Amino acid sequence: MNIGKRLMDFSKKNDLRDYSLREIGKLIHPKGLDINPQNIKYHWLKLFKSGDINYLPQTPKTEDFIKIPIRGYADCGIAKSVAENEDLGHITLTRNFLRTIQIQGYFAIIASGDSMNQASINGKSINDGDYIIVDSKHISPRNGDYVVVIVDNLANVKRFYNQKDRIVLISESTNTYDSIILTPSDRPLISGIVKHIVSKIDKKALMSNSKDVHTPPNTTTNNRLNTKGDNDE
Repeated sequence: MNIGKRLMDFSKKNDLRDYSLREIGKLIHPKGLDINPQNIKYHWLKLFKSGDINYLPQTPKTEDFIKIPIRGYADCGIAKSVAENEDLGHITLTRNFLRTIQIQGYFAIIASGDSMNQASINGKSINDGDYIIVDSKHISPRNGDYVVVIVDNLANVKRFYNQKDRIVLISESTNTYDSIILTPSDRPLISGIVKHIVSKIDKKALMSNSKDVHTPPNTTTNNRLNTKGDNDE
């Protein structure tokens, strides 16, 4: 029996939060027999992560809004934003939007420039003014990850590749930008891995559901970035 498929089919006609895990097991079993509730929970979380179910077990039906601190700007163009501490408030998102229950270490930055407008983070590019949601707990990126990286005290958003004796940071844009080539002695600081993009369309949708959504100030040439996530002291 494919528990995941039966659970997904059941969720298309029912809100799983109306039932206990044990009740769901009996309802999706072809003979109405018990299924271990932990098996139901496992497949529910798996379907949530894949995007087939957009809510988590034991969460209220109303949207679960959370606040992500905004730590400044980062360049998606020619790096000119100084990486210093600044608190620009917060952006209010939902756990369902973030598709995770683990948000410790998350922070947001605001994209400046167009050098990553052909990137693809969960199917979204990075455009000027977008919010970039970063996981600061992950500072050891794999090849192909999108990262926030500080080089010579300048904040950049690039795609990361480790090529033996050098690190290559690549732009993905409709315009031409040189790659950044680094050696270990350059000591680049990885602030975190990009997890989500909040685009202008997303912001409008969020604002229709919450009055507590941040509107960024105008971008300047001396923007700042705090590399720490929420609760990282």
